Amino acid sequence: MRKKYPPLLDARGASVRPTGRSRRRTDTSARTPARPRGDLVGDTTGTARQATGRTWVEDGWARSSVTVWAPVPVTRAFDYVADMTRHPEWANDPLTVERTDAGAVGVGTRFRAVGRQAGKEWPSDLTVTGFDPPARFEFTATGGPIGTTEDRLHRHEFLLTPRDGGTQVEIRRADPLLDWKARLVGRPLVRATLGMRLRTVARLAERLTELAATDRPGD
Repeated sequence: MRKKYPPLLDARGASVRPTGRSRRRTDTSARTPARPRGDLVGDTTGTARQATGRTWVEDGWARSSVTVWAPVPVTRAFDYVADMTRHPEWANDPLTVERTDAGAVGVGTRFRAVGRQAGKEWPSDLTVTGFDPPARFEFTATGGPIGTTEDRLHRHEFLLTPRDGGTQVEIRRADPLLDWKARLVGRPLVRATLGMRLRTVARLAERLTELAATDRPGD
C-alpha cells in the first residue's frame, strides 16, 4: 500500500501540488563558461613576471605557447637562448647539454642533452633547425618521456620581439602523440604541463633580468 505524505504548503499556507521528483536548484548565472576541449588557457603573476600561456592538442600534437617579458635588449636575449649549453640555468628539472660538433652556431648545429624527470634520465639529440638573429631560434629534440620518430620530433621555437625597452619572449613547443595511448593521455597531459611551461619561461625571464643587471655600466 502506498504511503501517504502530508500535503506540501507554500509560504501562505496554500497547498502545492508536486510536479515530479524534487531536485535542488542552483543558480548557474555566475558560473564560468566551460573552456573549449583541447584549448586550455592559463596565466600566472608574481614570481612568473606576468607570464602567460596556453596548451592544446591539435592534429596529433600536444602544443604549448608561453610568453614573458624581460628587461634586456633583444640581441642579448637571443644570444642567451641560442646558447643551448646554458639552458640548464633556467630548466625546471636537472639537465645537462653539451655540443657535439664545432663551428659557429647555426642551422644544423647539434647538441646532446640528458634530462631527469620522474626519477629517470632521458637522453636526447638536439638539432638547431631555425637561426634568425635576433628574432627566432628553433631546435628539435629526440626521445624523452614522450617518444619520437625520425619524422616526428619535439619542436621548440623561441620568438623574440623588442617591447617596452626590453624583450618579449615566446616559447612554442610541439610534442608528437604517436599512438592511441599517447592520444588518450594527450588532453590530461597538456592540462598538467601548463604550470610547468609557465614556470620555465618565468625562470628564463628571471635569468635574463639577472644578466641585464650585470651588463649595466658600473655594476
